[in-house]
Amino acid sequence: MVSFFHFLQAQPFLVIFGVVALGMWLGKRSIAGISLGSVVCIILAGLLISIWAFNAAGVSLALPDLLKTIFFNLFIFSMGVKIGPQFFAGLERDGWHMVTIGLIVAVLAPAISYLCGWAFDLPQGAVVGLLAGSNNSSASFGTASSAVQAGAVQLAPGNTLTLLTGTLSAAFALCYTVSEVQFVLFMKWLPGLAKIDAPAEARTFESSMRSGSTAPLPGTVEAADMSDRSVAVRAYRVARARLPAARLERSATPRRACRLSW
Repeated sequence: MVSFFHFLQAQPFLVIFGVVALGMWLGKRSIAGISLGSVVCIILAGLLISIWAFNAAGVSLALPDLLKTIFFNLFIFSMGVKIGPQFFAGLERDGWHMVTIGLIVAVLAPAISYLCGWAFDLPQGAVVGLLAGSNNSSASFGTASSAVQAGAVQLAPGNTLTLLTGTLSAAFALCYTVSEVQFVLFMKWLPGLAKIDAPAEARTFESSMRSGSTAPLPGTVEAADMSDRSVAVRAYRVARARLPAARLERSATPRRACRLSW
């Protein structure tokens, strides 16, 4: 087992894809109808494997900084592409609600995190990990990690860069996992405690968001389906045309989308 962990230490890509594969497999499993999802299971699998490797063989499964930066940027880009259409659609309808909630969270979350750090005398780096993990804010964790690697943080007496990075990562992973588990459990049990039919309420809200339109909502699975039968597309190929393209388009069949292929 010791040689196996040393092999994983020399193969960071195998560690990444192995943990992701294990987390995806665990995320599909459910207990009593409750599934933690792939994100929580991937973080939990990586956390347990790293602890196991360190305790059993004294091996630290650290990843190269360049590798972490690349994958983190890909994650942020993917989240932006997914949430962007939903963000503007939500602002158009109930924007002030989200702005108010955002301001409340932006004030209370750091205050509670620093209060916990003061009350429990948490080590340097744990408060930032607590803040980022409890709010499921990977961007905050990435920003804090970049600041630490760039030397923007002054180390406390007796602390090292490796210990600070490890404390930050461990606090983020633990708090992220706990908050996601709580979220899953609350979403499962709260509707029953409040005597609310969650599926029916979701369908009602979706109908109100559509406002009579049959088009899929931005960012949903249905929006990625390009087989919309209500859109008719007619293509024309014009050979040796002496008229401008704009005039040819105006002379095409009305109420139809026209695309000229040259």
